[in-house]
Amino acid sequence: CDRLSFALHKGEHLAVAGGNGSGKTTLLRLLGGFLKPVSGKILLEGKPLQKYGGDLWRHRMAYLPQEPAALFGEETVGEEYLLYCKNKGIDPAVAKETAARLGIEHLWERHPLDLSGGELQLCALGRLLLQQPGILLLDEPTKGVDAFAVRRLEAILQELTAKGTAILTVTHDLEFAGRNAHTCALLFDGVLTEPRSAEEFFTQNRFYTTD
Repeated sequence: CDRLSFALHKGEHLAVAGGNGSGKTTLLRLLGGFLKPVSGKILLEGKPLQKYGGDLWRHRMAYLPQEPAALFGEETVGEEYLLYCKNKGIDPAVAKETAARLGIEHLWERHPLDLSGGELQLCALGRLLLQQPGILLLDEPTKGVDAFAVRRLEAILQELTAKGTAILTVTHDLEFAGRNAHTCALLFDGVLTEPRSAEEFFTQNRFYTTD
């Protein structure tokens, strides 16, 4: 990513579109603190990433990768949730409450790798929400997800932004972006266009637009 400057605000959902290899995943990994920028600064509430340190930065920002199975290491979804709560000193009841909130209680005893794409995506999102992050980074969240799960995901994301969570989604799913994002931008060859309202972005774009 080069010559890239933008701000993500509390309660905003910014969707970034772009072709394969344009730098979308790299952008998320930079923001999540998994990659170190060669130059420039990444600020959170006015403080640079280095001032926070990796653990605290990642606590404030939750990253959902394209392969959500990477977030799981235990035999069942429930074990994963409860282990995270134990390690972070969170009341175990929060794990059950989060599962109920996402409508995935019936998956509690299932192995993550036995789930469908949509089920796994929702379970992974729930695992991240245990952190209560202020910023949520989503990498192709609708990839391999059925229409029902997409609608469930959209309802959760809209609820989160209404409560002040900032969301940055990189996606090829322009219909999803059009329904949910407040602002949109295009990433091309490492350069990000200035974010515009979703309506302006899609009405003035011929190729990157919705049906």
